[in-house]
Amino acid sequence: RSKRQYDKALIEYEDAIALKSPLIGKRYLELGEMFIEMGNLDKAEEMLIKAKNYEPKIGIIYYKLGQIYAKKGNKDQAIRFYRDGRKYDPNNAQVAYDLAMIFLEKNETKYALLSIERGLTAENIDQRFTKELLSRTDKGVAQGIEYLTQLADTSLSNNFNVQYFLGKVYLKQKNEDLALKYFRRASSMPNANADVFYQLGLLYEKKQPKLTKTEQEKVTQKLESHKEGINVIRQPDEVKIEPIQPKSNDAQEQYRKAIDLGSEDVNLLFKVAQGYLDEGNEDKFIEVAQKALTIDNNNIDAHKKLAEIFQKRALNYKKEGKLDEEEKTINEAIKHYEQVVLLEPTAQRWYNLGLLYEYAGKSKAIKAVTAYDQAIQLKPDFALAYYRRGNFRLTYKVGSAKVLMYKPEVAVEDLKKAIEYDPNLADAYVSLGLAYNQMDMPEQATAEFEKAIKADPNNLMAHIYLAQDYAQIGDNQKALFHLSKAVELDNSNPQILKSYAGMLLKYGSEDDVDKARDILAKAVQMLPDDAEVNMNYGYTLYLASRFNEAIKYLKKALEIQPNYAEANYNIGLAYSRIGEYKLARQHWEKVIELAPDTPMATKAADFVDKIKKSDSGKR
Repeated sequence: RSKRQYDKALIEYEDAIALKSPLIGKRYLELGEMFIEMGNLDKAEEMLIKAKNYEPKIGIIYYKLGQIYAKKGNKDQAIRFYRDGRKYDPNNAQVAYDLAMIFLEKNETKYALLSIERGLTAENIDQRFTKELLSRTDKGVAQGIEYLTQLADTSLSNNFNVQYFLGKVYLKQKNEDLALKYFRRASSMPNANADVFYQLGLLYEKKQPKLTKTEQEKVTQKLESHKEGINVIRQPDEVKIEPIQPKSNDAQEQYRKAIDLGSEDVNLLFKVAQGYLDEGNEDKFIEVAQKALTIDNNNIDAHKKLAEIFQKRALNYKKEGKLDEEEKTINEAIKHYEQVVLLEPTAQRWYNLGLLYEYAGKSKAIKAVTAYDQAIQLKPDFALAYYRRGNFRLTYKVGSAKVLMYKPEVAVEDLKKAIEYDPNLADAYVSLGLAYNQMDMPEQATAEFEKAIKADPNNLMAHIYLAQDYAQIGDNQKALFHLSKAVELDNSNPQILKSYAGMLLKYGSEDDVDKARDILAKAVQMLPDDAEVNMNYGYTLYLASRFNEAIKYLKKALEIQPNYAEANYNIGLAYSRIGEYKLARQHWEKVIELAPDTPMATKAADFVDKIKKSDSGKR
């Protein structure tokens, strides 16, 4: 159980005891058992003594006190209380076996053997065997173990507690083969407990043959997806999850049986969780790891792996448009990574946490600044942390009006620091350029975008911003150059494709029309409801004399935006080429209405006049 569960149970017991009910003695007994489970032997002893005062004839109280004294190393007290317990509960063999295990753990093997004898006696095992066991044990521990082993292989081959005890004995003696023999036998019995399967799993794992170098490389490749640091949490100096040798199927099978039988041993839970992760079963890993963390919340590897898995899932949900699931899982990732930072804070981990806060957005976004502050405190020359803090301050908006929270000058300080510590950090130049744009300093902005290209010729955003800057000042060839580079870097971005094709049609040569058409053919698939894309694609089809196809896309543009003057003009051209002059005239007249004082309207008026004259001549 988790600490929270124990605390809740403690309050409930205290409330029950305060009522002074007739069951107060049993409540103290239950409290004592809970404190034993928690490992607080002093409090357990205190509660059980109170239980004994209220219920002096309940044998289990004496047995539990005997177990406590055995754990504390007080053999005489342990035996005395066990004997007192037998007065009221003489046939309870299990408590004798439990006491044997405690003595064995305390390296009091003789007393452990004597407790086994008492358990066998309580089970009414043939007195010849129990008397002989006592006699052999009096002669020496080794003889007692030897005789019990003979019984385990013959008359007591179906006695779980004897088989289990011998497994523990031989494990302590480092005789793993014999330990394995008796644990295996014990595990096949209907009353097998969780620890038998746990011990079997440990032995199977220990006996697993070591992998060759080639085999290890194969395992490494198989487990590659489970290394720490996915997507936004990915930096070179972060500790990665090292691939481990896979547990044998036998070992994992035993571990899982132990869990099924209710074991809450935290080390076992983490082993089982890791086994599921090695198999690629993330759902079971999450289930078991989270259960283990309720008992021990300080396992940093489990938190790192959970944070990684939840972040990966959030990104997948984002791609699928499942925004509620995305928000829920990124918050889970943050919860676990916050614990990583709390347990072992490093500059890199604070930085990673800042990235997660930014990703989550909403109320968590502002926490990113504090995370980057901490990263910089631990590593004053951390260029990436300065860059992310500066970029965040440059873009973070608050309120329904979406007002920038920080002045751009504040961001500029951080971004200049980032560049000082890493002159090749291209993204910092890009953000600095954006800051200068906010400060109405366009020339300085363009200069920073150019520096970004020098630092990284493949920086997509720098090319996009340079294309915009050069288009704005009328340097169309430079604008086309940077848009072409942007398309090379990301030909799946429909907005880039749209802008590039539009610039090619507007400022390119005749030879660029075919290129524009190919680009628009792709863009129109991505942006089927974009009027400009449909219009431009239709126009390129018209230039290729594919008039009917051109009309299809120009019609689509006008369905989306009926008052689109350019689309009306171009569809008029297409209709005129297939002899539909009446339709052509209607659209050109629409152009004159929509854009009366433009060169396009003048041309449209000329076409309309020609059609009118042609119609008059026919009459």
